[in-house]
Amino acid sequence: RVLRGPIDVPLLVVTLALTSLGIVMIFSASSVVAQHRFDDPSFFLRRQLVGVAAGLVVMAIAMRLDYRWYRRLAYPILVLTFVLLALIFVPGLGVKVGFARRWLQFAGIRFQPAEMAKVVAVIYLAYSISKKQDMMRSFTLAFIPHLLVIGGMVALLLLQPDFGSSAILMVTLGMMLFLGGA
Repeated sequence: RVLRGPIDVPLLVVTLALTSLGIVMIFSASSVVAQHRFDDPSFFLRRQLVGVAAGLVVMAIAMRLDYRWYRRLAYPILVLTFVLLALIFVPGLGVKVGFARRWLQFAGIRFQPAEMAKVVAVIYLAYSISKKQDMMRSFTLAFIPHLLVIGGMVALLLLQPDFGSSAILMVTLGMMLFLGGA
């Protein structure tokens, strides 16, 4: 069964409160610049609201799914993430901002595959560690395979360069392996 039981209301309230606070901060921090650059103080606010709306739709879908359903997606989304991280280096798809090439642009929509990589790493590691629970005490069976997968993501991120996301992925790997019993 794909759908699960009741919604975690406190988590939902905290998420919506933080999102609302973020929207207020975006407007507060960007209205003067938006007025100066685009003659519209709400330019960045509207862009943020579009992202928030898309995020809320994804959240509404994700919170209705049983977390065990993600097991089936672990490997396909892992492969998709590697493909997206590699597509950054394809001229015309990867967008360079400043000195880094971290964004992909499809049909006028820009996004950072590194953000997807963080979520996918958690899903993949949770699935893989739970599947290999009896082997988690072995260095070669627990640490090396996971390090190779997450290390591959980190290598692609370092080529962009994106040191912050790389560090987050390595810390996530270490924490999840520790919590998984490695």
